[in-house]
Amino acid sequence: MPSSQPLPFLRIVADDLSGAADCAASFADAARPIPVYLHGLPQGPCWALDTDTRAMDEASAVAETRRVFGQLAAGAGSQPVYKKIDSTLRGHLGAELTAALAAAPQFVAGLVAPAFPQQGRTLEGGKVVVHGRPGADLVALLEAAGLKTALMRPAAAGELLASIAAALAAGARAIVMDAATDDELALVANALLQPSAPRLLAAGSAGLARALAAQDAREPAFDTPASGPAMTVVGSFSPASAAQAAQVEQGGDALVLRLTAPQWAGERHAALRQDALATARTALAQGRHVLFAVAGEVVQPFTRSLVQAIAAATAPLVPQTAACVLTGGDTARAMFDALGIACLQVGGELEPGIPYGRAASQGARRFILKAGGFGDALALQRVIRRFGVNPGVRAPS
Repeated sequence: MPSSQPLPFLRIVADDLSGAADCAASFADAARPIPVYLHGLPQGPCWALDTDTRAMDEASAVAETRRVFGQLAAGAGSQPVYKKIDSTLRGHLGAELTAALAAAPQFVAGLVAPAFPQQGRTLEGGKVVVHGRPGADLVALLEAAGLKTALMRPAAAGELLASIAAALAAGARAIVMDAATDDELALVANALLQPSAPRLLAAGSAGLARALAAQDAREPAFDTPASGPAMTVVGSFSPASAAQAAQVEQGGDALVLRLTAPQWAGERHAALRQDALATARTALAQGRHVLFAVAGEVVQPFTRSLVQAIAAATAPLVPQTAACVLTGGDTARAMFDALGIACLQVGGELEPGIPYGRAASQGARRFILKAGGFGDALALQRVIRRFGVNPGVRAPS
């Protein structure tokens, strides 16, 4: 049975939907789901909220972060808050952390640990490393936002808290934690949960959230999805998502239907789009899995209107499915908006970084979310095969 002990960090504020669900899944199981909200400021002790600020311009993101954390400061009491950030530092991390600390002065500083070793994302010397390749400089990013920064390596709780205290005394407003392994993140989590720890705003990816959740003595309940057709919508344009969709097609695991960006969004291509949807509707009625994706190159930065168009087109097919697999946080949010879903009850994850949940209006149907860059080439194939192996089907050429 799951533990009845209170869980830490169950007020999660994320800048995108897949991140909110990732972090909620770290603490949830089938017997104890965590609600993930898309709007407003939730009530109660246990929730995650997608502020959707990654998709906003910086000024709007700062205003929304200030609003949310200002309301939290007024009513949160002593309960900690977890600020979910991207493991590769996408979004407005520095500006949002500055705004959150200003709006919620009970936090003396932010502790920033974006590493997610299980997805190949670490932090070395204050710089992101993704599968061995160097990425953004977190220390430089935070200092550019006006936050005095101290860089540290994880250590035993007493030693780490002493280092943090010294940094705070010297005026640090952001404590950046290098981490290359789950064990190092566990050291950070252990220090944060010590009674003597200062009031820090924990800011991290699902990697640190998983480390914090591991401090709660519970027995996870593994959920086995019911068999039935799954519809996958790949609205992420990352190379990882493209490779995963290609593997699904190569393995014959789903009917793969691709339209170009103009064909998804353009009115003059409505007939072609309806033909593709009719093909998908027939396949789902036959119990076959279907995957929708974008053909050809998508010019970056793309507008959100493309994933919104894909979601609007494919949402009417959802009632025919046992599961809806959504790749990319923008894709998931667009689909939920199209379906009128304001809250997802996250019950856990199928594997690290791939949470699942249910919505009250959708009965037993599962929604599986995957960040675009997460997972190896077989990740989508493994998810789809949980709903039964599909007969080999190829889209007409």
